[in-house]
Amino acid sequence: MLTGFLIGFATLTKIYPILLLAVVLVSERGSNDRGMALLRKIMRHNAPLLITCVATILLGYLPYLILGHGQAFGYFATYASEQGRNAGVTQQIVHWLGDQLHLPIMKTITLEHIVDFLLVGVVSLVVFVLRVRNRLSMEAAVLLLFGVVLSISSHVFPWYTTTLLLWVPVLVGPLWTRTGTGGRSLAIIAVWYFTTTSLLGYFFNSGPSNPLPDWTPYYRLVYTPVMIALGVAAIIGVVNRFRCQKGIALASGSTNNAR
Repeated sequence: MLTGFLIGFATLTKIYPILLLAVVLVSERGSNDRGMALLRKIMRHNAPLLITCVATILLGYLPYLILGHGQAFGYFATYASEQGRNAGVTQQIVHWLGDQLHLPIMKTITLEHIVDFLLVGVVSLVVFVLRVRNRLSMEAAVLLLFGVVLSISSHVFPWYTTTLLLWVPVLVGPLWTRTGTGGRSLAIIAVWYFTTTSLLGYFFNSGPSNPLPDWTPYYRLVYTPVMIALGVAAIIGVVNRFRCQKGIALASGSTNNAR
């Protein structure tokens, strides 16, 4: 119940902490159920958390719903549609795609919203499934979800990225091990690089002498290395996973032959 209250209260401040529900919802230990039966058990097991979270959000918004005659999300739609020069990488990619297809700005914004919704939904579902199967740590799950939120944000100010920096010392590890390069370690280093270099955004703010600054150097220094490093980390992770499964299969075959 305390966890539900804290997530609800955080959601009243910034809406994206609601995604933490995909991280903290856990199944009963020793449960062998699958599919809908497992989902029902998870919901029943975490009912106090969910009820407290929803109640906190509803009570927090109640005064604004009454005084605003039901209009409590007025600015959110405006913020989500803003085209910031320091926007997340997802908006940058969709905006570039819209330019290539010669789409009107309103259609590009609509496409951004669709991509944002699908990206957050798919990643949240993947995180939830991996957490239920105990294949993803809570710290890594939070970092992944918050990273996705920043990637779809209309603005990524340097003080936003501190939410990623919290998890770097928890998850960082050796880049090189006996089995080869660690994909996760490379990804965490990329996160640390992003939180550090995002401070360069202060030097690209518009001013009287430069009302329309060119953000291209910022993208090349901040976004490009991070995307390359994350791509390489993903490839390393897939290769290491394949090697691990292959090693398990060979070990299993050797054991069967010995028998």
